[in-house]
Amino acid sequence: MKHDFNTMTSNHIWKVFAPYDVFSQPEAYLIGHVTTDSQSIYITASSHDVSAANQLPDMQLIGYWSRFKNRISKRRSPVKLEQWISVWKDENADIHCEVINDAETFQCTLLIYNPSDVFKSEILKQKNVDACEQNDNITSLVRILHATNSNLCDLEVTEGITVYTSASKRHGINQLVVWFLMFMVNFIYLPFRICSYSIQRNGTGTGDPLQKVMGVSSTFSQLAARSKQLCHTKSGDELKPFCRLRSVNTCLQQLIDTLLGVTLMYFLMSDNMAQYLANICLSYGDKVAGELKVLLDWLMGAPAGLKLNSQLTHILGKFFQYHIYLWSGYLYVLKPVLGQLVYYGSIAGVWGLSVQLALFQDILSTMTIHIYCFYVYAARLYRLQMYAMASLWRLFRGKKWNVLRQRVDSAVYDADQLFVGTLLFTVLLFLLPTTGLYYIVFTLLRVMVLTVQGVVSRLRQLLNHLPCWYILLWLAKSTSLTDGAVFQFVSYNERPSASTLVLSMQATRPSFSELLCLMNKSTVTTSAYSWGTIVKNLFLGHLIYPWIEKKKST
Repeated sequence: MKHDFNTMTSNHIWKVFAPYDVFSQPEAYLIGHVTTDSQSIYITASSHDVSAANQLPDMQLIGYWSRFKNRISKRRSPVKLEQWISVWKDENADIHCEVINDAETFQCTLLIYNPSDVFKSEILKQKNVDACEQNDNITSLVRILHATNSNLCDLEVTEGITVYTSASKRHGINQLVVWFLMFMVNFIYLPFRICSYSIQRNGTGTGDPLQKVMGVSSTFSQLAARSKQLCHTKSGDELKPFCRLRSVNTCLQQLIDTLLGVTLMYFLMSDNMAQYLANICLSYGDKVAGELKVLLDWLMGAPAGLKLNSQLTHILGKFFQYHIYLWSGYLYVLKPVLGQLVYYGSIAGVWGLSVQLALFQDILSTMTIHIYCFYVYAARLYRLQMYAMASLWRLFRGKKWNVLRQRVDSAVYDADQLFVGTLLFTVLLFLLPTTGLYYIVFTLLRVMVLTVQGVVSRLRQLLNHLPCWYILLWLAKSTSLTDGAVFQFVSYNERPSASTLVLSMQATRPSFSELLCLMNKSTVTTSAYSWGTIVKNLFLGHLIYPWIEKKKST
């Protein structure tokens, strides 16, 4: 049966935390830390030699353990201490523990724990950093174990001392493997870093055309994001929580990304597949151009029985048809080189599938640039008309917009101004259905393209922030993901001789959903626009493409 530790003990009972490995020894002096405020004692090391136990910094000799009670009274501290622990087994194999202060003996609770469950946990380490001022027992145990390990790193000699927080040789080998993988991953992105550094050095600032192209292109943005992620991981402090796990996860992310990218590269380079896909894209582009011509002919007539302004719809229809003609010529020029572009662009699979998806986004943006132009033209015209109607509506109410104070103030208009304003408002109001219909149609087309772009961007984000290493550790039930502990009864008054409450600390791990929330806490990106803002922008004719947001942020 498992219980919460806080409900099992009271404040007047001493709490002694002892590692499992202590009780595998016949006898040993106990070394650790004593916290008198919380009446807690933490055993972190042991030794058979008293003189060797005194060489550990910031630690003290606190007690003695033996399997035989008759040796306890003979093994006392060579120096007078405020607290002394005596731990032994009786003839019934029950563990007893006493805290002796001078001649007075106090009752205590013995809590047996596995140091690796606590010391290797990155989650508990993060909780220790977030709650550095808390003094609960688990947080204090984590802090003491890491302080002990950091102090031992400065010691040259620890012979004769058994330390339960020392790192294994396997940990050092794992670090060499991680650093080798990080070196290989950084070597892959070395050409982009050199190119980016040269552009920043020779550029003229934020208005440099090359920097604008790098900011607009999804491919350069993906390379810059992954390079920044690698730099952030490389510059991380090893003592910080999740630093080692984040480094391994970044390497595994890039490995999976590169394997998927190389697989797609092999598929595109075999059996003339690149040219076949390019022909499909070109035929699809021609089909879209033809469908747009049919759509414009429909809008120039009486769409859905609506009575539009014939002169305005004819002018707009001819204007957009001319852009479709230009677009068809653009496809004709692009036809010989698109196959080669797809073929050589597949080499980006060396950097990963995410870069290939970004390159696909750039190609899609290039292939649908006419839809973007149609949307911008219609949105600007609709926005200008809505802005003029809003200004004229304020004129009817005797109001005007104060540009300096950014507010609406009262104003006095004469009869001529009101007459001209009425005429203009009437003309714009009756022309609104025509411009509004063109705006709605091309906005829907633009939203369809942005939907495809959004799906591909989500796939890129999944590859960039995939917690693959954390998931493997969670499936393997690794101690690195220990997030807490519960205590289980070992013995308490089962026999008349058993006078000490002995609890065994069992590590707990987060659920899968909690793990994903914890790992993605620092990487989740929220949209700059809410649904309400998007609908408002669409109604008012604002551009919803992210380029506008980037321009404002700079």
